[in-house]
Amino acid sequence: MIEVEDPDEGENGKTELQIVPGNTSFAVDSIQRMLHTTTNLDREVTDCHELYLAVSDNGRPVALTSSARVTIFIEDINDNNPKVILPSSNYSCLVVSPGTPVGTNVTKVYAIDEDSGVNSEITYSVVAPKSVQQNSPFQVDSKSGNISLRQELLQEDMGMHNLFIVVRDNGKPTPLYTTVWINLLVNKSTDQCHLDRAPTWTGRSDWVESASMSPICEVETARSVQAIYFYLVLCMAVVTVVLFFTTACLFLKHRKCPPKKKTGHTEENEIPLRIKDKYYSDE
Repeated sequence: MIEVEDPDEGENGKTELQIVPGNTSFAVDSIQRMLHTTTNLDREVTDCHELYLAVSDNGRPVALTSSARVTIFIEDINDNNPKVILPSSNYSCLVVSPGTPVGTNVTKVYAIDEDSGVNSEITYSVVAPKSVQQNSPFQVDSKSGNISLRQELLQEDMGMHNLFIVVRDNGKPTPLYTTVWINLLVNKSTDQCHLDRAPTWTGRSDWVESASMSPICEVETARSVQAIYFYLVLCMAVVTVVLFFTTACLFLKHRKCPPKKKTGHTEENEIPLRIKDKYYSDE
Protein backbone atom coordinates (compact mmCIF):
# COMPACT_ATOMS: atom_id res chain seq x y z
CA MET A 1 0.00 0.00 0.00
CA ILE A 2 1.22 3.49 -0.88
CA GLU A 3 0.35 6.40 1.41
CA VAL A 4 -0.18 9.89 -0.03
CA GLU A 5 -0.94 13.06 1.98
CA ASP A 6 -2.01 16.55 0.88
CA PRO A 7 -2.47 19.22 3.60
CA ASP A 8 -4.85 21.25 1.42
CA GLU A 9 -8.59 21.09 1.97
CA GLY A 10 -11.47 20.35 -0.31
CA GLU A 11 -10.76 19.61 -3.95
CA ASN A 12 -7.23 20.86 -3.53
CA GLY A 13 -6.54 17.99 -1.10
CA LYS A 14 -7.85 15.22 -3.33
CA THR A 15 -5.05 13.28 -5.03
CA GLU A 16 -4.64 10.79 -7.85
CA LEU A 17 -1.83 8.20 -7.98
CA GLN A 18 -0.48 6.50 -11.08
CA ILE A 19 2.60 4.74 -12.42
CA VAL A 20 4.63 6.61 -14.98
CA PRO A 21 4.44 4.59 -18.24
CA GLY A 22 7.44 2.36 -18.85
CA ASN A 23 6.91 -0.65 -16.57
CA THR A 24 4.14 -3.06 -17.47
CA SER A 25 4.79 -5.60 -14.71
CA PHE A 26 3.04 -3.54 -12.03
CA ALA A 27 -0.13 -1.50 -11.64
CA VAL A 28 -1.58 0.67 -8.90
CA ASP A 29 -5.15 1.08 -7.71
CA SER A 30 -5.71 4.83 -7.61
CA ILE A 31 -8.49 4.52 -5.02
CA GLN A 32 -7.12 1.95 -2.56
CA ARG A 33 -3.50 2.90 -3.35
CA MET A 34 -2.49 -0.79 -3.63
CA LEU A 35 0.46 -1.79 -5.81
CA HIS A 36 0.11 -5.19 -7.48
CA THR A 37 1.66 -7.25 -10.26
CA THR A 38 0.16 -7.72 -13.68
CA THR A 39 2.30 -10.73 -14.70
CA ASN A 40 4.41 -13.51 -13.19
CA LEU A 41 7.81 -12.39 -11.93
CA ASP A 42 10.96 -14.47 -12.35
CA ARG A 43 14.06 -13.48 -10.42
CA GLU A 44 16.23 -15.41 -12.87
CA VAL A 45 14.95 -13.09 -15.65
CA THR A 46 14.82 -9.78 -13.76
CA ASP A 47 15.83 -9.57 -10.12
CA CYS A 48 15.11 -5.85 -9.67
CA HIS A 49 12.38 -3.48 -10.92
CA GLU A 50 12.32 0.32 -10.75
CA LEU A 51 9.01 2.21 -10.81
CA TYR A 52 8.24 5.91 -10.98
CA LEU A 53 5.06 6.95 -9.19
CA ALA A 54 3.36 10.26 -9.90
CA VAL A 55 0.67 11.85 -7.71
CA SER A 56 -1.31 14.98 -8.52
CA ASP A 57 -4.04 16.91 -6.70
CA ASN A 58 -7.19 18.57 -8.03
CA GLY A 59 -6.03 22.07 -7.16
CA ARG A 60 -7.22 25.06 -9.13
CA PRO A 61 -6.19 26.86 -11.18
CA VAL A 62 -3.06 24.68 -11.44
CA ALA A 63 -2.77 21.07 -10.18
CA LEU A 64 0.33 20.28 -8.22
CA THR A 65 2.27 17.02 -8.70
CA SER A 66 4.97 15.00 -6.97
CA SER A 67 6.89 11.89 -7.98
CA ALA A 68 8.89 9.14 -6.31
CA ARG A 69 11.11 6.30 -7.42
CA VAL A 70 10.37 2.85 -6.01
CA THR A 71 12.86 -0.03 -6.25
CA ILE A 72 11.47 -3.56 -5.94
CA PHE A 73 13.79 -6.52 -5.35
CA ILE A 74 12.44 -9.95 -6.29
CA GLU A 75 12.97 -12.57 -3.61
CA ASP A 76 14.38 -15.91 -4.73
CA ILE A 77 12.48 -19.17 -4.41
CA ASN A 78 14.04 -22.59 -4.87
CA ASP A 79 12.66 -23.36 -8.32
CA ASN A 80 15.78 -24.52 -10.17
CA ASN A 81 17.46 -27.92 -9.98
CA PRO A 82 21.26 -27.97 -10.00
CA LYS A 83 22.72 -28.30 -13.48
CA VAL A 84 25.74 -30.58 -13.98
CA ILE A 85 28.45 -29.05 -16.17
CA LEU A 86 31.16 -31.67 -15.63
CA PRO A 87 31.05 -34.50 -16.65
CA SER A 88 29.26 -33.68 -19.86
CA SER A 89 27.20 -36.89 -19.87
CA ASN A 90 26.67 -40.24 -18.15
CA TYR A 91 28.72 -41.85 -20.91
CA SER A 92 31.92 -40.07 -19.85
CA CYS A 93 34.72 -42.40 -18.78
CA LEU A 94 38.18 -41.86 -17.31
CA VAL A 95 41.13 -44.27 -17.01
CA VAL A 96 42.88 -44.38 -13.62
CA SER A 97 46.36 -45.90 -13.36
CA PRO A 98 46.84 -48.61 -10.68
CA GLY A 99 49.92 -46.72 -9.47
CA THR A 100 48.00 -43.53 -8.64
CA PRO A 101 49.07 -42.24 -5.17
CA VAL A 102 46.50 -42.15 -2.37
CA GLY A 103 44.88 -38.72 -2.05
CA THR A 104 45.17 -37.84 -5.74
CA ASN A 105 42.21 -35.99 -7.29
CA VAL A 106 41.35 -38.15 -10.29
CA THR A 107 38.38 -36.13 -11.57
CA LYS A 108 35.72 -33.63 -10.51
CA VAL A 109 31.98 -33.11 -10.54
CA TYR A 110 30.99 -29.49 -11.22
CA ALA A 111 27.46 -28.12 -11.12
CA ILE A 112 25.74 -24.73 -10.95
CA ASP A 113 22.40 -23.55 -9.58
CA GLU A 114 20.60 -20.53 -11.04
CA ASP A 115 18.95 -19.73 -7.71
CA SER A 116 20.58 -17.35 -5.23
CA GLY A 117 21.63 -17.43 -1.58
CA VAL A 118 21.29 -20.71 0.28
CA ASN A 119 19.11 -22.01 -2.55
CA SER A 120 22.19 -22.08 -4.78
CA GLU A 121 24.53 -23.81 -2.30
CA ILE A 122 25.43 -27.26 -3.68
CA THR A 123 26.64 -30.46 -2.03
CA TYR A 124 27.88 -33.64 -3.69
CA SER A 125 27.37 -37.16 -2.37
CA VAL A 126 27.50 -40.77 -3.54
CA VAL A 127 24.82 -43.39 -2.98
CA ALA A 128 25.00 -47.19 -3.10
CA PRO A 129 23.85 -50.33 -1.27
CA LYS A 130 25.22 -50.69 2.26
CA SER A 131 26.94 -53.95 1.34
CA VAL A 132 29.52 -52.07 -0.70
CA GLN A 133 29.86 -48.86 1.30
CA GLN A 134 33.36 -49.60 2.52
CA ASN A 135 34.77 -51.24 -0.60
CA SER A 136 35.26 -48.38 -3.03
CA PRO A 137 38.76 -46.89 -3.28
CA PHE A 138 37.22 -43.56 -4.37
CA GLN A 139 35.53 -40.76 -2.44
CA VAL A 140 33.87 -37.43 -3.29
CA ASP A 141 34.34 -34.12 -1.47
CA SER A 142 30.88 -32.88 -0.50
CA LYS A 143 31.73 -29.20 -1.09
CA SER A 144 34.16 -29.09 -4.02
CA GLY A 145 32.98 -32.18 -5.91
CA ASN A 146 36.57 -33.44 -6.21
CA ILE A 147 36.80 -37.23 -6.52
CA SER A 148 39.99 -38.60 -5.01
CA LEU A 149 41.65 -41.91 -4.24
CA ARG A 150 41.13 -42.74 -0.57
CA GLN A 151 43.14 -45.96 -0.42
CA GLU A 152 45.79 -47.84 -2.36
CA LEU A 153 44.59 -49.59 -5.49
CA LEU A 154 44.95 -53.39 -5.36
CA GLN A 155 44.67 -56.10 -7.97
CA GLU A 156 41.05 -56.62 -6.95
CA ASP A 157 40.27 -53.00 -7.86
CA MET A 158 41.10 -53.49 -11.54
CA GLY A 159 38.11 -52.83 -13.77
CA MET A 160 35.22 -50.37 -13.99
CA HIS A 161 33.90 -48.37 -11.02
CA ASN A 162 30.52 -46.64 -11.50
CA LEU A 163 29.86 -43.92 -8.91
CA PHE A 164 26.29 -42.60 -8.72
CA ILE A 165 26.58 -38.94 -7.70
CA VAL A 166 23.69 -36.90 -6.27
CA VAL A 167 24.06 -33.12 -6.68
CA ARG A 168 21.75 -31.36 -4.21
CA ASP A 169 21.05 -27.72 -3.38
CA ASN A 170 20.29 -26.30 0.06
CA GLY A 171 16.91 -24.88 -0.88
CA LYS A 172 14.04 -24.45 1.55
CA PRO A 173 11.58 -25.91 2.27
CA THR A 174 12.56 -28.81 0.00
CA PRO A 175 16.02 -29.21 -1.58
CA LEU A 176 16.18 -30.00 -5.29
CA TYR A 177 18.69 -32.39 -6.82
CA THR A 178 19.99 -33.96 -9.98
CA THR A 179 22.15 -37.05 -10.57
CA VAL A 180 25.12 -38.02 -12.70
CA TRP A 181 27.35 -41.08 -13.19
CA ILE A 182 31.12 -40.96 -12.75
CA ASN A 183 32.73 -43.90 -14.57
CA LEU A 184 36.32 -44.75 -13.60
CA LEU A 185 38.27 -47.58 -15.23
CA VAL A 186 41.26 -48.81 -13.21
CA ASN A 187 43.60 -50.11 -15.90
CA LYS A 188 47.29 -50.13 -16.78
CA SER A 189 46.47 -49.08 -20.33
CA THR A 190 46.44 -45.37 -21.13
CA ASP A 191 43.91 -45.75 -23.94
CA GLN A 192 40.69 -43.83 -23.55
CA CYS A 193 37.74 -45.86 -22.30
CA HIS A 194 34.29 -45.76 -23.84
CA LEU A 195 30.84 -46.76 -22.61
CA ASP A 196 28.32 -48.21 -25.04
CA ARG A 197 25.52 -47.44 -22.61
CA ALA A 198 25.12 -45.44 -19.43
CA PRO A 199 24.85 -47.31 -16.10
CA THR A 200 21.40 -47.80 -14.61
CA TRP A 201 20.48 -47.07 -11.01
CA THR A 202 18.71 -50.09 -9.52
CA GLY A 203 18.62 -49.02 -5.89
CA ARG A 204 15.80 -47.53 -3.86
CA SER A 205 14.64 -43.97 -4.48
CA ASP A 206 14.96 -42.98 -0.81
CA TRP A 207 18.71 -43.62 -1.04
CA VAL A 208 18.85 -40.82 -3.60
CA GLU A 209 16.54 -38.49 -1.67
CA SER A 210 18.62 -38.87 1.50
CA ALA A 211 22.03 -39.58 0.01
CA SER A 212 24.89 -40.03 2.45
CA MET A 213 28.42 -38.82 1.88
CA SER A 214 30.06 -42.21 2.16
CA PRO A 215 32.91 -43.10 -0.22
CA ILE A 216 30.97 -45.83 -2.00
CA CYS A 217 30.36 -47.28 -5.47
CA GLU A 218 27.16 -48.32 -7.21
CA VAL A 219 28.32 -51.83 -8.03
CA GLU A 220 29.97 -54.36 -5.78
CA THR A 221 33.69 -54.45 -6.39
CA ALA A 222 35.87 -57.52 -6.74
CA ARG A 223 37.43 -56.80 -3.37
CA SER A 224 34.26 -57.70 -1.46
CA VAL A 225 33.87 -60.93 -3.44
CA GLN A 226 37.50 -61.77 -2.73
CA ALA A 227 36.92 -61.22 0.98
CA ILE A 228 33.91 -63.54 0.98
CA TYR A 229 35.90 -66.31 -0.71
CA PHE A 230 38.78 -65.81 1.72
CA TYR A 231 36.61 -66.17 4.83
CA LEU A 232 34.78 -69.14 3.32
CA VAL A 233 38.05 -70.98 2.64
CA LEU A 234 39.33 -70.04 6.10
CA CYS A 235 36.23 -71.49 7.78
CA MET A 236 36.52 -74.72 5.81
CA ALA A 237 40.19 -75.03 6.79
CA VAL A 238 39.38 -74.53 10.48
CA VAL A 239 36.63 -77.17 10.37
CA THR A 240 38.99 -79.63 8.63
CA VAL A 241 41.72 -79.12 11.25
CA VAL A 242 39.26 -79.58 14.13
CA LEU A 243 37.92 -82.82 12.65
CA PHE A 244 41.45 -84.13 12.10
CA PHE A 245 42.55 -83.52 15.69
CA THR A 246 39.30 -84.94 17.07
CA THR A 247 39.75 -88.16 15.07
CA ALA A 248 43.41 -88.44 16.08
CA CYS A 249 42.60 -88.03 19.79
CA LEU A 250 39.91 -90.71 19.68
CA PHE A 251 42.25 -93.11 17.90
CA LEU A 252 45.09 -92.62 20.41
CA LYS A 253 42.74 -92.95 23.36
CA HIS A 254 41.45 -96.25 22.02
CA ARG A 255 44.98 -97.67 21.61
CA LYS A 256 46.08 -96.74 25.16
CA CYS A 257 43.15 -98.44 26.95
CA PRO A 258 44.12 -102.06 28.24
CA PRO A 259 41.79 -105.00 27.43
CA LYS A 260 39.30 -105.92 30.17
CA LYS A 261 39.78 -109.24 32.13
CA LYS A 262 37.15 -111.93 31.89
CA THR A 263 35.87 -112.65 35.47
CA GLY A 264 32.89 -114.85 34.62
CA HIS A 265 34.94 -118.06 34.12
CA THR A 266 36.61 -117.76 37.57
CA GLU A 267 33.31 -117.50 39.36
CA GLU A 268 32.04 -120.61 37.59
CA ASN A 269 35.07 -122.60 38.86
CA GLU A 270 34.66 -121.36 42.42
CA ILE A 271 31.05 -122.30 42.86
CA PRO A 272 31.54 -126.10 42.94
CA LEU A 273 34.54 -125.75 45.28
CA ARG A 274 32.50 -123.86 47.85
CA ILE A 275 29.71 -126.35 47.60
CA LYS A 276 32.20 -129.20 48.12
CA ASP A 277 33.70 -127.58 51.26
CA LYS A 278 30.31 -127.15 52.74
CA TYR A 279 29.49 -130.75 52.01
CA TYR A 280 32.51 -132.09 53.91
CA SER A 281 31.98 -129.79 56.86
CA ASP A 282 28.47 -131.05 57.37
CA GLU A 283 29.69 -134.58 57.70
